[in-house]
Amino acid sequence: MAGPSSSRWWVMALSLGLALAACRGEPPEEPSRLIVVALDEKKVTVGHLEDYFAGIFLGDDEEEQSGGAEMDRVKSRLFDNFLEEELLLLEAERRGIRVEQTEIDAYLGVDALEEGSWPGGDRPTRRRARRNLMIQKLRGAVIGVDVDVSEEEVKIYLREHG
Repeated sequence: MAGPSSSRWWVMALSLGLALAACRGEPPEEPSRLIVVALDEKKVTVGHLEDYFAGIFLGDDEEEQSGGAEMDRVKSRLFDNFLEEELLLLEAERRGIRVEQTEIDAYLGVDALEEGSWPGGDRPTRRRARRNLMIQKLRGAVIGVDVDVSEEEVKIYLREHG
């Protein structure tokens, strides 16, 4: 993503949102509820993006907290990836792709659900797992369509590239 660093971009986007709200005479919206992008009917907020980053940046790394220039570049690239995944998720939902709780459990390595608990992680962890599984299913449905590779073709490929 060219242009200003992502931290400056966030400050500019937040400032613009607050200024627009002030011009309309409305109270400023909570930053995590500000819309980053609208995809069809779906509104993707800063909070969704923060959840996405939280799933990637698990520690409390000092550089992450300080928001160094390298971290800004990383987050900028991750933002691009986040948007791509949001489009894939939207398409998976449009196609009616579903993920069962048992699939999420298997993905997270959970043997069985216990009444009233969230084994294998908290709700955000399970939401991220559901999201990843839906995207995997979509990719599998699209990529795996009409692919017919014979054993002989595999052997030839391995001989030539092995």
